Amino acid sequence: MESVKKITRAGNTLYFVKFADKGETPFDHPTSGLCIYCGEFCEGVEPDARLYTCDSCGRSGVYEIQECVMLGYVKE
Repeated sequence: MESVKKITRAGNTLYFVKFADKGETPFDHPTSGLCIYCGEFCEGVEPDARLYTCDSCGRSGVYEIQECVMLGYVKE
């Protein structure tokens, strides 16, 4: 699993989850989260985490990996 940088149409930078292994699923990472603003992965987040504060950048952009999938923050 890795984070991939993407520039939106509005010119904002967001990060998406990319699963490196084809057999890898969001269920393999039940307590992992991704900050969509800086691309850092966080451990120990709750299963329904949305807009949690990131320890790295301080912004409210941490989503649990399964939430990232449901919200479309996945890059193939």
